[in-house]
Amino acid sequence: MVQHRPGIPHYKDNPSYWLDEQGNCQNALDFALDLSASFDPDEGYEYSNTNYLLLRRIMDYVLGYSHNDYIKEKILEPLKRKNIFF
Repeated sequence: MVQHRPGIPHYKDNPSYWLDEQGNCQNALDFALDLSASFDPDEGYEYSNTNYLLLRRIMDYVLGYSHNDYIKEKILEPLKRKNIFF
């Protein structure tokens, strides 16, 4: 997913998303579900923020807590990065 090769469409490609961008950003993943796959997995490349939305959800589920906390604790703090905001 990080390599943008699964064919998952970009949620902003759904015209309905733009009807209320501010309100719809909270449920952005829903807008990708209405779109067809861009290509079969590993058969192309297309940048898609939807991949990152899905990865965040997977991390939260597997970790049992927020991906933000994990990134802060395991990556940012050891690197002494203090001025990073989510």
